[in-house]
Amino acid sequence: MPASIKAIVKEEAGRRGISLVRLSELTGVSYAHLRAVLRGIYASRPVIRKIAHVLGLPDLPDLYEQFLHEKRMRAEEVESKREVSTSKEEGGR
Repeated sequence: MPASIKAIVKEEAGRRGISLVRLSELTGVSYAHLRAVLRGIYASRPVIRKIAHVLGLPDLPDLYEQFLHEKRMRAEEVESKREVSTSKEEGGR
């Protein structure tokens, strides 16, 4: 992905003179919740759709899906490596 979701949102909000605190108010979520969504800690498609609407970013929901998919793939890769490592340790005992 060329830029993070958070970077895209911050850049466009900045262009429009909207802080992330104000964006959270405009989307009806807390600032902490907004930050968690933008970082992918908490996936919320409805919030992303609201952000896309407020900022005029029609491609944002699709970018968010890609972001979540890539995050899942990285997590699965880490888990797979952990399982292989554990298998090797158990087999060597």
